[in-house]
Amino acid sequence: MKNISVIYQIISKINNNIYIGSAVNYGHRINMHLRELRLNKHGNLKLQNHVNKYGIENLQFSILESVMFREDLIKREQYYIDNLKPEFNICMVAGSRLNSKWTEISKEKMRKPKTEEHKEHLKIARNNRPLFSKQTKQKMKETSIRIGNNPPSAKGRKLSKEHIENLVNGHKKVCKGLINLQYIKDNINVKTQKQIANELNIHQSTISKLLKRCA
Repeated sequence: MKNISVIYQIISKINNNIYIGSAVNYGHRINMHLRELRLNKHGNLKLQNHVNKYGIENLQFSILESVMFREDLIKREQYYIDNLKPEFNICMVAGSRLNSKWTEISKEKMRKPKTEEHKEHLKIARNNRPLFSKQTKQKMKETSIRIGNNPPSAKGRKLSKEHIENLVNGHKKVCKGLINLQYIKDNINVKTQKQIANELNIHQSTISKLLKRCA
């Protein structure tokens, strides 16, 4: 019964809000929901926030309709979204999961233990630093030994008040940019770029630039 194509719903026992979804393999899809919610890594922030506040035991899963043909899944999912208007769905347009096999393979690769070298590359990439070859690193190390860990001109240097303020303001801009980017990702499918730009008080072209960088 679990390995069937269905339209399903997730209901909150607290406020009766619902989420509508479709799945080629119902059992696998529900297990994925539960696992990601427990790990606080679910892609739907509405569902995740609800679970974080009320607990996962306050969600109830049920099948709305069994679908014989996979190509009908999206059409039937859209039917229920249009009629039930689910509060938990971020996007009110049904999205196909018929290519989820590729996604699962990718997730499996990401779950595999990473080598120390891979971890180091990820750490450097997150810090937006370039990757240096072993030869380059050795040259940098030798140069560092010759001149000391810090250039002579930098030793004992005190930062001016203006310099400190510039550093703080730069950090605030980075944090604000990350927050704006997350909001854009969450709403790009339900709002126009112009609406999002007005809400964030930024230029519409900034939204396009942020999305291109993350593509």
